[in-house]
Amino acid sequence: MIQIREKSEAENWEPIRNSFYKSLTSPFDGMWDELAHDHSQLWGFYDNDQIVGYCCKDIKGNLINFFVQDNYSAYKTDLFKRVLYLLEIRQAIVSTNNPGFLVVSLDKSKKMSVHAFLFESDKEMNLPKPRKIENLGLEPAKMSDIEDLIKFCTNNTDADVDGFENYLNRLVDRQEIHLIKKDNKIIASCEIRESTSQPNLVDLGVIVENNYRKNGIGSWLIYRAKAMSIAQGKVPICSCEHENIASKKMIENAGFISTNMILKIAF
Repeated sequence: MIQIREKSEAENWEPIRNSFYKSLTSPFDGMWDELAHDHSQLWGFYDNDQIVGYCCKDIKGNLINFFVQDNYSAYKTDLFKRVLYLLEIRQAIVSTNNPGFLVVSLDKSKKMSVHAFLFESDKEMNLPKPRKIENLGLEPAKMSDIEDLIKFCTNNTDADVDGFENYLNRLVDRQEIHLIKKDNKIIASCEIRESTSQPNLVDLGVIVENNYRKNGIGSWLIYRAKAMSIAQGKVPICSCEHENIASKKMIENAGFISTNMILKIAF
């Protein structure tokens, strides 16, 4: 019988994670990748101490990843039922580009809704010049910008300041976030986050100050980020929540297409 037990700190899961990435039909969203593998509880599936799959549970109790190697597919349904029972799972958050997780989740689903859209670059476009601001300058954020950057992000998103601080420090240290300023005030930010687990992949993210939205700045920024990524030989992807219609339009205007979704599936 396949055993289920929590991951120990000493275990090297790089080979099983690499098998998971190979099972995907398109790139895994960077935020969910980091959440699943670096900031969640992980349980492994073991056949005589050999790991053959794993699952991840976030701090809210959601199952956010489930993977079983192909040669153990016959055990997948039983393992999934055991995971739901043992970990007291009531909801999963599943990417449609993760077919193994998607199929077993849909089989047990009682309710489903779209949580987010996942985008891939579709085509090159010539964007019109943004309105309301002339001579846009995009510059890498510096450590001296951190305090203002935290205030900017918390004032213009729904994110928690405690979670933002470490995240932004890391982005600035890696030079993966750029800013537009007007009169020394941040009015927009653009993330170009290089994946540490999926080679040549970069996740893009844009925030525009409330008073400067609906002027084309966001589309211009994400287009610039896409062009910068492609010039460096990287593959750009991005995402937005289902309810954020403005972000979806901004991303599509920059030449991206929604190829997959993240679903909330209740059991």
